[in-house]
Amino acid sequence: SESSKRFRAEFLEDWPHQSGSPYFDPTSPDNVTGLVGHPVILLCKVKNLQNRTVMGRYTYTSDQRFEAAHKPRSEEWALRIRSPQRRDSGQYECQISTTPPIGHAVFLNIVEPETEVLGGPDLFIYAGSTINLTCITINFDSTRGGISLVTEKGIHSSSRLLVQSARTSDAGSYQCAPDNAHLN
Repeated sequence: SESSKRFRAEFLEDWPHQSGSPYFDPTSPDNVTGLVGHPVILLCKVKNLQNRTVMGRYTYTSDQRFEAAHKPRSEEWALRIRSPQRRDSGQYECQISTTPPIGHAVFLNIVEPETEVLGGPDLFIYAGSTINLTCITINFDSTRGGISLVTEKGIHSSSRLLVQSARTSDAGSYQCAPDNAHLN
């Protein structure tokens, strides 16, 4: 619920830490969702570390998809998982080597995009009528929405690329060519 999230944030911000003691940045995410096969990064921010070490600097697995990284002189540690699978979902912990150790848990949820054709799986269409297939995708994290491609095939084919709310990151080279064309 919203109140429990707010309480947790306030609790972490008000968490008493001794002057000079290291602590985890309360703005670090507790939950991360990633897509199967797409790299995911779990961040851990430590404040006031001084000469202590963070266990997140080391990767304790033989699985080459996992890699711990730290940018020198920064407060951020990252665990990068290349090509995550659903089985990688679960709790991960970053620890500071205090006595006793202090930990920050992050729950990782790896999801797989699912698609559904509206009205499916079987559609019955009358000859001569228009077929309209609408595909809905869930568990798909796209940083950019509002893009569609409409193609009308025939003797004279046409395609329309529609980009809504254009922004500077949409700038670049666009090309229009038939599937069987050889581009130079």
